[in-house]
Amino acid sequence: MEKTKNLVNFRDLGGLKSADGRTVRPHKLLRSGELSQITPADVQFLQAHNLKYIIDFRSQHEIAKQPNVKIDGVQSFALDVLQDFTKGNPVNLAQFATMTSIAEIHAKLEEVYRAFVTTKTAQQCYRQFLVHLAQLDGGILFHCSAGKDRTGFAAMLILTILDVNPADIMADFIKSSKLRKKQNELLLENARKEGQSPETLEVLGKMLIVQGSYLNAATSTIVSEYGSFDNYVTNILHITNEQIQTIKNKYLG
Repeated sequence: MEKTKNLVNFRDLGGLKSADGRTVRPHKLLRSGELSQITPADVQFLQAHNLKYIIDFRSQHEIAKQPNVKIDGVQSFALDVLQDFTKGNPVNLAQFATMTSIAEIHAKLEEVYRAFVTTKTAQQCYRQFLVHLAQLDGGILFHCSAGKDRTGFAAMLILTILDVNPADIMADFIKSSKLRKKQNELLLENARKEGQSPETLEVLGKMLIVQGSYLNAATSTIVSEYGSFDNYVTNILHITNEQIQTIKNKYLG
């Protein structure tokens, strides 16, 4: 990937292989972290990826605190995935700083991933995400704050619908830890300067990376609660077979 300055945790999902032999089209499905600090060069990079739409999974609080840079000709949609789960109190570093063990961090994040599946606002938001993908033409970038959790679940949804190999989906999910390495180090350095203990810094360090168990918590919840991924998409997210076929035809080639 070309080097970008402040475009964090970005990748184009184009190139991933579907089970039917087709490939995810490039410059169609883009994912990243928030866009509040992107430079003019980053904007040009995104425009070169045919960016036409942005889907923002953050809360209104997060958006107000770190609003995205406006890009001419690009339409944005806000979908607050965790509204039911957080009740207006965003999941943030301060909450995790009070936790005292790695196991507690993992348990909390697995709970968040299960909430992506079961809470009503998450279901509504991920349904609308898929509806947008079926209806819109052009490059679509979807993101949250770090671009790893809400965005990672969204990437799993669309890539599973496109019949991408689960191992490739997991590899894309895990890639966030590598792509966020510099930003995570800066966050930890700021926490250290604020006087956080070595023990707390270790816990926060674990919170900032992704684990396969998080995504597995979501996918296993889909099966345990709704029987299968197909049933979840069809009867919980209410995506029709026609919409699924439209999505496959649009994003595979």
